[in-house]
Amino acid sequence: TTTGTDSDTCATCDTLSANCGQQPSGCNTVLECGACVTGETCGAAGPNLCGVGTCTPATCESLGACGPTSDNCGTLLDCGPCDGTGTGGDGNLGTGGTTNTTGGATGTGGAPPEVVDPTTVLPRSGLVNGTTPSSVSAADALAAYNQFKGAHIKTCGSQMYVPNADQGNDTVSEGIAYGMLLAVSHGDKATFDALHSYYQQHLNVNGLMAWRVKDCGANVDETAAIDGDLDAAMAYIMAHCKWGETYGPFALKTLDAISQHGIIRSGGVYYVKPGDNWGGTSHFNPSYFSPADLRAFALYQPSNAERWNGAAESTYTVLNTGRNATTSFVPDWMTSTGACVSGSSCNYAWEAVRYPWRVATDYFWWGTPAAQTLLTPFSTWAKSQSAAGVGDEYSLSGGSLANYGKGAVVASLAIGTMAVDSAGSAGLFTELKNRSSNAADWYYSNALRALYLTTAAGLFNACPNP
Repeated sequence: TTTGTDSDTCATCDTLSANCGQQPSGCNTVLECGACVTGETCGAAGPNLCGVGTCTPATCESLGACGPTSDNCGTLLDCGPCDGTGTGGDGNLGTGGTTNTTGGATGTGGAPPEVVDPTTVLPRSGLVNGTTPSSVSAADALAAYNQFKGAHIKTCGSQMYVPNADQGNDTVSEGIAYGMLLAVSHGDKATFDALHSYYQQHLNVNGLMAWRVKDCGANVDETAAIDGDLDAAMAYIMAHCKWGETYGPFALKTLDAISQHGIIRSGGVYYVKPGDNWGGTSHFNPSYFSPADLRAFALYQPSNAERWNGAAESTYTVLNTGRNATTSFVPDWMTSTGACVSGSSCNYAWEAVRYPWRVATDYFWWGTPAAQTLLTPFSTWAKSQSAAGVGDEYSLSGGSLANYGKGAVVASLAIGTMAVDSAGSAGLFTELKNRSSNAADWYYSNALRALYLTTAAGLFNACPNP
Protein backbone atom coordinates (compact mmCIF):
# COMPACT_ATOMS: atom_id res chain seq x y z
CA THR A 1 0.00 0.00 0.00
CA THR A 2 1.30 3.43 -0.97
CA THR A 3 0.57 6.28 1.39
CA GLY A 4 -0.38 9.46 -0.43
CA THR A 5 1.03 12.74 0.83
CA ASP A 6 0.50 16.34 -0.08
CA SER A 7 2.44 18.84 2.00
CA ASP A 8 3.40 19.42 5.61
CA THR A 9 0.24 21.46 6.25
CA CYS A 10 -2.18 19.20 4.40
CA ALA A 11 -3.82 15.96 5.44
CA THR A 12 -2.16 12.64 4.64
CA CYS A 13 -3.54 9.14 4.46
CA ASP A 14 -1.94 8.49 7.85
CA THR A 15 -3.51 11.48 9.57
CA LEU A 16 -6.88 10.49 8.09
CA SER A 17 -6.39 6.87 9.23
CA ALA A 18 -7.04 5.66 5.68
CA ASN A 19 -5.24 2.81 3.95
CA CYS A 20 -7.21 2.54 0.71
CA GLY A 21 -9.02 4.61 -1.90
CA GLN A 22 -9.16 8.35 -2.35
CA GLN A 23 -9.41 11.12 0.23
CA PRO A 24 -9.39 14.92 -0.14
CA SER A 25 -6.25 16.46 1.32
CA GLY A 26 -7.81 19.79 2.17
CA CYS A 27 -5.27 21.46 -0.13
CA ASN A 28 -6.95 21.13 -3.53
CA THR A 29 -5.38 17.74 -4.20
CA VAL A 30 -6.52 14.16 -3.93
CA LEU A 31 -4.74 11.59 -1.79
CA GLU A 32 -4.31 8.07 -3.17
CA CYS A 33 -4.25 5.83 -0.10
CA GLY A 34 -3.61 2.53 -1.86
CA ALA A 35 -5.51 -0.62 -2.74
CA CYS A 36 -6.62 -3.59 -0.66
CA VAL A 37 -5.15 -7.05 -1.02
CA THR A 38 -7.16 -9.80 -2.70
CA GLY A 39 -10.09 -10.85 -0.53
CA GLU A 40 -10.45 -7.50 1.21
CA THR A 41 -12.67 -4.55 0.39
CA CYS A 42 -11.99 -0.87 0.87
CA GLY A 43 -14.27 0.42 3.60
CA ALA A 44 -15.19 -2.95 5.06
CA ALA A 45 -13.27 -2.26 8.31
CA GLY A 46 -14.28 1.39 8.53
CA PRO A 47 -14.10 4.47 6.32
CA ASN A 48 -11.34 3.92 3.75
CA LEU A 49 -9.97 0.96 5.69
CA CYS A 50 -9.40 -2.46 4.13
CA GLY A 51 -11.19 -5.42 5.64
CA VAL A 52 -13.09 -8.60 4.91
CA GLY A 53 -16.69 -8.02 3.89
CA THR A 54 -18.52 -5.33 1.95
CA CYS A 55 -18.82 -1.57 2.05
CA THR A 56 -21.97 0.41 1.38
CA PRO A 57 -21.00 3.72 -0.21
CA ALA A 58 -22.21 6.86 1.49
CA THR A 59 -23.77 9.67 -0.52
CA CYS A 60 -23.38 13.42 -0.30
CA GLU A 61 -26.88 13.58 1.15
CA SER A 62 -26.28 10.92 3.80
CA LEU A 63 -23.04 12.62 4.84
CA GLY A 64 -24.49 16.13 4.68
CA ALA A 65 -21.28 17.04 2.89
CA CYS A 66 -20.12 19.62 0.40
CA GLY A 67 -16.94 19.76 -1.65
CA PRO A 68 -14.85 16.65 -2.43
CA THR A 69 -15.73 13.95 0.08
CA SER A 70 -14.94 10.26 0.42
CA ASP A 71 -17.84 7.83 0.13
CA ASN A 72 -16.04 5.74 2.81
CA CYS A 73 -15.49 2.95 0.27
CA GLY A 74 -12.57 4.45 -1.62
CA THR A 75 -14.28 6.73 -4.16
CA LEU A 76 -14.22 10.52 -4.04
CA LEU A 77 -17.57 12.26 -4.33
CA ASP A 78 -18.05 15.77 -5.72
CA CYS A 79 -20.69 17.14 -3.36
CA GLY A 80 -20.92 20.54 -4.97
CA PRO A 81 -20.01 24.01 -3.75
CA CYS A 82 -19.95 24.66 -0.02
CA ASP A 83 -21.50 28.07 -0.47
CA GLY A 84 -22.52 30.40 -3.23
CA THR A 85 -19.56 32.76 -3.00
CA GLY A 86 -16.70 30.58 -4.15
CA THR A 87 -14.98 30.53 -0.76
CA GLY A 88 -15.62 26.99 0.45
CA GLY A 89 -14.69 23.48 -0.55
CA ASP A 90 -11.48 21.96 -1.75
CA GLY A 91 -11.17 23.24 -5.27
CA ASN A 92 -14.01 21.09 -6.62
CA LEU A 93 -16.13 22.04 -9.59
CA GLY A 94 -19.54 23.52 -8.91
CA THR A 95 -22.31 23.65 -11.46
CA GLY A 96 -21.19 25.87 -14.28
CA GLY A 97 -18.10 26.98 -12.42
CA THR A 98 -14.41 26.36 -12.15
CA THR A 99 -11.77 26.40 -9.45
CA ASN A 100 -9.99 29.50 -8.22
CA THR A 101 -6.66 30.19 -6.58
CA THR A 102 -7.97 29.82 -3.04
CA GLY A 103 -9.20 26.31 -3.65
CA GLY A 104 -12.84 27.29 -3.29
CA ALA A 105 -15.69 26.02 -5.36
CA THR A 106 -17.41 28.35 -7.74
CA GLY A 107 -20.67 27.48 -9.38
CA THR A 108 -24.28 28.49 -9.40
CA GLY A 109 -24.47 31.80 -7.60
CA GLY A 110 -20.68 32.05 -7.36
CA ALA A 111 -17.95 33.85 -9.24
CA PRO A 112 -17.80 33.23 -12.99
CA PRO A 113 -15.09 30.93 -14.33
CA GLU A 114 -11.88 32.61 -15.38
CA VAL A 115 -11.78 33.33 -19.09
CA VAL A 116 -8.48 33.74 -20.88
CA ASP A 117 -8.27 34.57 -24.57
CA PRO A 118 -5.99 31.75 -25.73
CA THR A 119 -4.97 33.65 -28.84
CA THR A 120 -3.09 36.11 -26.63
CA VAL A 121 -1.09 33.58 -24.60
CA LEU A 122 -0.57 30.46 -26.73
CA PRO A 123 1.69 29.95 -29.77
CA ARG A 124 -0.11 30.23 -33.10
CA SER A 125 2.37 27.99 -34.92
CA GLY A 126 2.77 24.23 -34.63
CA LEU A 127 6.52 24.60 -35.16
CA VAL A 128 7.70 27.64 -33.25
CA ASN A 129 10.92 25.63 -33.02
CA GLY A 130 12.03 22.99 -35.49
CA THR A 131 11.36 22.50 -39.20
CA THR A 132 9.27 20.10 -41.23
CA PRO A 133 11.32 17.25 -42.77
CA SER A 134 11.63 17.25 -46.55
CA SER A 135 9.66 14.01 -46.80
CA VAL A 136 6.54 15.38 -45.05
CA SER A 137 3.87 17.72 -46.43
CA ALA A 138 0.50 19.02 -45.31
CA ALA A 139 -1.04 16.76 -47.94
CA ASP A 140 0.64 13.74 -46.30
CA ALA A 141 -0.81 14.72 -42.94
CA LEU A 142 -4.30 15.21 -44.35
CA ALA A 143 -4.14 11.89 -46.17
CA ALA A 144 -3.16 10.14 -42.94
CA TYR A 145 -6.05 11.79 -41.09
CA ASN A 146 -8.54 10.87 -43.78
CA GLN A 147 -7.29 7.28 -43.76
CA PHE A 148 -7.66 7.09 -39.97
CA LYS A 149 -11.09 8.70 -40.11
CA GLY A 150 -12.34 6.43 -42.88
CA ALA A 151 -11.05 3.24 -41.31
CA HIS A 152 -11.69 3.84 -37.63
CA ILE A 153 -14.19 6.62 -36.82
CA LYS A 154 -17.73 5.27 -36.75
CA THR A 155 -21.12 6.99 -36.57
CA CYS A 156 -23.53 6.58 -33.69
CA GLY A 157 -26.55 8.76 -34.46
CA SER A 158 -25.33 12.34 -34.15
CA GLN A 159 -22.17 11.18 -32.39
CA MET A 160 -18.97 9.47 -33.50
CA TYR A 161 -16.77 6.93 -31.73
CA VAL A 162 -13.55 5.02 -32.35
CA PRO A 163 -13.66 1.24 -31.76
CA ASN A 164 -10.46 -0.46 -30.62
CA ALA A 165 -10.07 -4.04 -31.84
CA ASP A 166 -7.58 -4.76 -29.04
CA GLN A 167 -10.38 -4.04 -26.54
CA GLY A 168 -13.11 -6.15 -28.12
CA ASN A 169 -14.04 -3.25 -30.42
CA ASP A 170 -15.05 -1.17 -27.41
CA THR A 171 -14.13 2.51 -27.56
CA VAL A 172 -11.43 3.81 -25.26
CA SER A 173 -11.10 7.43 -24.22
CA GLU A 174 -7.71 7.89 -25.89
CA GLY A 175 -9.30 7.13 -29.27
CA ILE A 176 -11.96 9.81 -28.83
CA ALA A 177 -9.29 12.32 -27.82
CA TYR A 178 -7.00 11.39 -30.72
CA GLY A 179 -9.92 11.95 -33.07
CA MET A 180 -10.66 15.33 -31.49
CA LEU A 181 -7.03 16.45 -31.78
CA LEU A 182 -6.85 15.39 -35.41
CA ALA A 183 -10.24 16.87 -36.32
CA VAL A 184 -9.44 20.33 -34.93
CA SER A 185 -5.94 20.25 -36.45
CA HIS A 186 -7.46 19.62 -39.88
CA GLY A 187 -10.42 21.99 -39.48
CA ASP A 188 -13.04 19.20 -39.45
CA LYS A 189 -15.62 20.77 -37.14
CA ALA A 190 -18.41 18.28 -37.83
CA THR A 191 -16.28 15.34 -36.77
CA PHE A 192 -14.93 17.24 -33.77
CA ASP A 193 -18.42 18.08 -32.54
CA ALA A 194 -19.63 14.50 -32.95
CA LEU A 195 -16.66 13.14 -30.97
CA HIS A 196 -17.02 15.91 -28.38
CA SER A 197 -20.66 14.92 -27.85
CA TYR A 198 -19.65 11.28 -27.30
CA TYR A 199 -16.93 12.33 -24.83
CA GLN A 200 -19.37 14.43 -22.82
CA GLN A 201 -22.04 11.71 -22.76
CA HIS A 202 -19.64 9.21 -21.22
CA LEU A 203 -18.21 11.20 -18.32
CA ASN A 204 -17.80 9.39 -15.03
CA VAL A 205 -18.59 10.71 -11.55
CA ASN A 206 -15.27 12.59 -11.52
CA GLY A 207 -16.05 14.52 -14.70
CA LEU A 208 -13.60 12.52 -16.83
CA MET A 209 -14.43 10.14 -19.66
CA ALA A 210 -14.96 6.51 -18.74
CA TRP A 211 -11.95 4.66 -20.06
CA ARG A 212 -13.91 2.00 -21.95
CA VAL A 213 -17.34 2.25 -23.59
CA LYS A 214 -19.43 -0.24 -25.59
CA ASP A 215 -19.83 1.45 -29.01
CA CYS A 216 -23.17 3.33 -28.79
CA GLY A 217 -23.97 1.81 -25.42
CA ALA A 218 -23.01 2.00 -21.79
CA ASN A 219 -19.71 2.54 -20.04
CA VAL A 220 -17.82 -0.72 -19.57
CA ASP A 221 -15.17 0.66 -17.21
CA GLU A 222 -15.91 3.89 -15.36
CA THR A 223 -12.26 4.48 -14.46
CA ALA A 224 -10.61 7.31 -16.38
CA ALA A 225 -7.31 6.98 -18.22
CA ILE A 226 -5.84 10.45 -17.78
CA ASP A 227 -4.02 10.60 -21.13
CA GLY A 228 -7.35 10.69 -22.94
CA ASP A 229 -8.59 13.54 -20.79
CA LEU A 230 -5.35 15.52 -21.12
CA ASP A 231 -5.62 15.23 -24.90
CA ALA A 232 -9.32 16.11 -24.85
CA ALA A 233 -8.61 19.23 -22.76
CA MET A 234 -5.95 20.29 -25.24
CA ALA A 235 -8.36 19.66 -28.11
CA TYR A 236 -10.97 21.90 -26.45
CA ILE A 237 -8.41 24.70 -26.10
CA MET A 238 -7.48 24.30 -29.76
CA ALA A 239 -11.16 24.39 -30.69
CA HIS A 240 -11.60 27.57 -28.61
CA CYS A 241 -8.87 29.18 -30.72
CA LYS A 242 -10.18 27.90 -34.03
CA TRP A 243 -13.95 28.04 -33.67
CA GLY A 244 -14.67 30.35 -30.76
CA GLU A 245 -15.31 30.53 -27.06
CA THR A 246 -18.17 28.00 -27.10
CA TYR A 247 -15.56 25.35 -26.34
CA GLY A 248 -13.93 27.29 -23.49
CA PRO A 249 -16.24 26.05 -20.71
CA PHE A 250 -15.59 22.45 -21.74
CA ALA A 251 -11.86 23.08 -21.63
CA LEU A 252 -12.05 24.58 -18.14
CA LYS A 253 -14.40 21.88 -16.85
CA THR A 254 -12.04 19.16 -18.10
CA LEU A 255 -9.00 20.93 -16.66
CA ASP A 256 -10.68 21.18 -13.27
CA ALA A 257 -11.47 17.47 -13.27
CA ILE A 258 -7.92 16.55 -14.29
CA SER A 259 -6.43 18.85 -11.67
CA GLN A 260 -8.54 17.32 -8.94
CA HIS A 261 -8.37 13.67 -9.96
CA GLY A 262 -5.39 13.29 -12.30
CA ILE A 263 -2.61 15.32 -10.69
CA ILE A 264 -1.00 14.36 -7.39
CA ARG A 265 1.53 16.13 -5.23
CA SER A 266 4.12 14.04 -3.41
CA GLY A 267 7.22 15.35 -1.68
CA GLY A 268 6.40 18.82 -2.93
CA VAL A 269 6.38 17.65 -6.58
CA TYR A 270 3.35 17.49 -8.89
CA TYR A 271 2.90 14.43 -11.11
CA VAL A 272 0.44 13.20 -13.74
CA LYS A 273 -1.34 10.06 -12.54
CA PRO A 274 -2.38 7.32 -14.95
CA GLY A 275 -5.94 7.13 -13.62
CA ASP A 276 -8.46 9.13 -11.66
CA ASN A 277 -8.72 6.59 -8.85
CA TRP A 278 -5.50 4.63 -9.12
CA GLY A 279 -1.78 5.09 -9.72
CA GLY A 280 0.73 7.45 -8.20
CA THR A 281 4.45 7.66 -7.60
CA SER A 282 4.69 3.87 -7.58
CA HIS A 283 2.81 3.46 -10.87
CA PHE A 284 3.27 5.91 -13.76
CA ASN A 285 2.73 5.64 -17.48
CA PRO A 286 5.50 7.82 -18.99
CA SER A 287 3.55 8.23 -22.22
CA TYR A 288 0.85 10.10 -20.32
CA PHE A 289 3.29 12.87 -19.36
CA SER A 290 2.34 15.75 -21.67
CA PRO A 291 4.60 18.70 -20.84
CA ALA A 292 3.64 20.77 -23.89
CA ASP A 293 -0.05 20.52 -23.05
CA LEU A 294 0.57 21.18 -19.36
CA ARG A 295 2.42 24.42 -20.16
CA ALA A 296 -0.50 25.47 -22.35
CA PHE A 297 -2.91 24.65 -19.51
CA ALA A 298 -0.90 26.91 -17.17
CA LEU A 299 -1.42 29.87 -19.50
CA TYR A 300 -5.04 29.05 -20.26
CA GLN A 301 -5.90 28.52 -16.58
CA PRO A 302 -3.40 30.72 -14.69
CA SER A 303 -5.08 30.11 -11.32
CA ASN A 304 -3.77 26.54 -11.52
CA ALA A 305 -0.42 27.34 -13.12
CA GLU A 306 1.62 25.98 -10.23
CA ARG A 307 0.13 22.51 -10.65
CA TRP A 308 0.32 22.44 -14.44
CA ASN A 309 3.88 23.79 -14.65
CA GLY A 310 4.99 21.55 -11.80
CA ALA A 311 3.67 18.46 -13.53
CA ALA A 312 5.37 19.55 -16.76
CA GLU A 313 8.75 19.80 -15.04
CA SER A 314 8.42 16.45 -13.24
CA THR A 315 8.12 14.84 -16.67
CA TYR A 316 11.85 15.21 -17.20
CA THR A 317 12.78 14.20 -13.68
CA VAL A 318 10.98 10.88 -14.03
CA LEU A 319 11.95 10.16 -17.65
CA ASN A 320 15.63 10.92 -17.09
CA THR A 321 15.64 8.68 -14.04
CA GLY A 322 14.20 5.73 -15.95
CA ARG A 323 15.65 6.09 -19.44
CA ASN A 324 18.36 3.95 -20.96
CA ALA A 325 21.49 6.07 -21.39
CA THR A 326 22.14 4.87 -24.95
CA THR A 327 18.66 4.86 -26.45
CA SER A 328 16.62 7.08 -24.09
CA PHE A 329 13.99 4.33 -24.22
CA VAL A 330 11.75 4.06 -21.16
CA PRO A 331 9.50 1.17 -20.10
CA ASP A 332 5.75 1.18 -20.65
CA TRP A 333 5.15 1.51 -16.90
CA MET A 334 7.54 2.87 -14.30
CA THR A 335 7.85 4.37 -10.82
CA SER A 336 9.02 7.84 -9.87
CA THR A 337 12.47 6.36 -9.19
CA GLY A 338 12.73 4.96 -12.73
CA ALA A 339 12.10 1.33 -11.88
CA CYS A 340 9.85 -0.80 -14.04
CA VAL A 341 6.51 -1.56 -12.39
CA SER A 342 6.42 -5.20 -11.37
CA GLY A 343 4.11 -7.30 -13.51
CA SER A 344 3.98 -4.80 -16.39
CA SER A 345 5.93 -4.40 -19.62
CA CYS A 346 9.51 -3.37 -18.94
CA ASN A 347 10.19 -2.79 -22.63
CA TYR A 348 9.88 0.12 -25.04
CA ALA A 349 6.58 -0.98 -26.50
CA TRP A 350 3.02 0.10 -27.29
CA GLU A 351 2.57 2.42 -24.34
CA ALA A 352 5.97 4.11 -24.24
CA VAL A 353 6.02 4.91 -27.97
CA ARG A 354 3.94 8.03 -27.32
CA TYR A 355 6.44 9.71 -25.01
CA PRO A 356 8.79 10.99 -27.79
CA TRP A 357 5.87 12.78 -29.46
CA ARG A 358 4.80 14.43 -26.24
CA VAL A 359 8.36 15.51 -25.40
CA ALA A 360 9.11 16.61 -28.97
CA THR A 361 5.99 18.79 -28.94
CA ASP A 362 7.34 20.47 -25.80
CA TYR A 363 10.28 21.53 -27.94
CA PHE A 364 8.24 22.44 -31.03
CA TRP A 365 5.85 24.69 -29.06
CA TRP A 366 7.96 25.98 -26.19
CA GLY A 367 11.60 25.36 -27.13
CA THR A 368 12.19 23.42 -23.90
CA PRO A 369 15.93 22.56 -23.78
CA ALA A 370 15.31 19.47 -21.63
CA ALA A 371 13.24 18.00 -24.46
CA GLN A 372 16.11 18.12 -26.94
CA THR A 373 18.57 16.86 -24.35
CA LEU A 374 16.41 13.84 -23.58
CA LEU A 375 15.83 13.05 -27.25
CA THR A 376 19.44 13.47 -28.44
CA PRO A 377 20.58 9.90 -27.66
CA PHE A 378 17.17 8.70 -28.86
CA SER A 379 17.77 10.41 -32.21
CA THR A 380 21.30 9.05 -32.51
CA TRP A 381 20.07 5.49 -31.98
CA ALA A 382 17.09 5.92 -34.32
CA LYS A 383 19.29 7.16 -37.18
CA SER A 384 21.54 4.13 -36.78
CA GLN A 385 18.64 1.81 -37.68
CA SER A 386 17.31 0.73 -41.06
CA ALA A 387 13.96 2.46 -41.32
CA ALA A 388 12.43 -0.46 -43.20
CA GLY A 389 13.55 -2.87 -40.50
CA VAL A 390 12.12 -1.01 -37.49
CA GLY A 391 10.00 -3.40 -35.43
CA ASP A 392 7.23 -3.01 -32.87
CA GLU A 393 8.84 -3.69 -29.50
CA TYR A 394 12.35 -3.19 -28.13
CA SER A 395 14.30 -3.81 -24.99
CA LEU A 396 15.43 -0.60 -23.32
CA SER A 397 18.93 -1.19 -24.66
CA GLY A 398 17.61 -1.37 -28.24
CA GLY A 399 17.24 -5.09 -28.88
CA SER A 400 14.38 -5.94 -31.24
CA LEU A 401 11.77 -8.15 -29.55
CA ALA A 402 8.86 -8.17 -32.03
CA ASN A 403 8.04 -7.01 -35.55
CA TYR A 404 4.46 -6.99 -36.82
CA GLY A 405 5.10 -4.46 -39.56
CA LYS A 406 3.01 -1.75 -37.89
CA GLY A 407 3.97 1.88 -37.52
CA ALA A 408 3.83 2.91 -33.86
CA VAL A 409 7.53 2.53 -33.10
CA VAL A 410 8.78 3.92 -36.40
CA ALA A 411 6.43 6.88 -35.83
CA SER A 412 8.02 7.50 -32.44
CA LEU A 413 11.52 7.29 -33.87
CA ALA A 414 10.62 9.75 -36.63
CA ILE A 415 9.03 12.42 -34.43
CA GLY A 416 11.63 12.10 -31.68
CA THR A 417 14.46 12.45 -34.17
CA MET A 418 12.79 15.43 -35.84
CA ALA A 419 13.09 17.45 -32.61
CA VAL A 420 16.88 17.06 -32.77
CA ASP A 421 17.69 16.56 -36.47
CA SER A 422 14.87 17.28 -38.92
CA ALA A 423 16.87 16.20 -41.95
CA GLY A 424 17.87 12.99 -40.21
CA SER A 425 14.21 12.11 -39.62
CA ALA A 426 13.18 12.26 -43.31
CA GLY A 427 13.84 8.59 -44.05
CA LEU A 428 11.91 7.47 -40.97
CA PHE A 429 8.92 9.57 -42.01
CA THR A 430 9.08 8.12 -45.51
CA GLU A 431 8.85 4.66 -43.98
CA LEU A 432 6.02 5.77 -41.70
CA LYS A 433 3.94 6.96 -44.64
CA ASN A 434 4.14 3.43 -46.06
CA ARG A 435 2.88 1.75 -42.89
CA SER A 436 -0.89 1.83 -42.82
CA SER A 437 -3.81 -0.54 -43.17
CA ASN A 438 -7.57 -0.25 -42.98
CA ALA A 439 -7.73 -3.34 -40.78
CA ALA A 440 -9.51 -2.81 -37.46
CA ASP A 441 -6.48 -3.85 -35.41
CA TRP A 442 -4.45 -1.01 -36.92
CA TYR A 443 -6.44 1.65 -35.03
CA TYR A 444 -3.61 2.56 -32.64
CA SER A 445 -0.83 2.49 -35.22
CA ASN A 446 -2.88 4.57 -37.66
CA ALA A 447 -3.83 7.07 -34.97
CA LEU A 448 -0.20 7.72 -34.03
CA ARG A 449 0.77 7.83 -37.70
CA ALA A 450 -1.79 10.56 -38.37
CA LEU A 451 -0.93 12.52 -35.22
CA TYR A 452 2.81 12.43 -35.79
CA LEU A 453 2.59 13.35 -39.48
CA THR A 454 0.21 16.18 -38.55
CA THR A 455 2.74 17.38 -35.98
CA ALA A 456 5.66 17.08 -38.40
CA ALA A 457 3.76 19.09 -41.02
CA GLY A 458 3.34 21.94 -38.53
CA LEU A 459 -0.43 21.49 -38.29
CA PHE A 460 -0.55 20.40 -34.64
CA ASN A 461 -0.92 23.84 -33.15
CA ALA A 462 -1.69 24.79 -29.55
CA CYS A 463 -3.84 27.64 -30.83
CA PRO A 464 -4.75 27.16 -34.49
CA ASN A 465 -5.97 30.08 -36.56
CA PRO A 466 -9.69 30.23 -37.45
